[in-house]
Amino acid sequence: MNRPRHDSEQEGKRLTEAKKRALLLKSAGLGWSLHVKAYAAFVLSKAAYGWIGRNPTKLASHQLMSLLGRHLGIQHTAAKHL
Repeated sequence: MNRPRHDSEQEGKRLTEAKKRALLLKSAGLGWSLHVKAYAAFVLSKAAYGWIGRNPTKLASHQLMSLLGRHLGIQHTAAKHL
């Protein structure tokens, strides 16, 4: 029987640090394209460090991507199910 995977304690700490980095990055006032590149370099790289060999949970990946959408101001135009 398959069970849903849960984040380990280390993953939880990494995700918290990645979210803190995302909040700091929001205050940098970067343009759209530079913000996306910086988010990938500083936020996603911090979160993805331990995910080699196993994918993140759906909740963790949704949280990180929704943070990016809120910071860029594009989430209100996005369809969640596309």
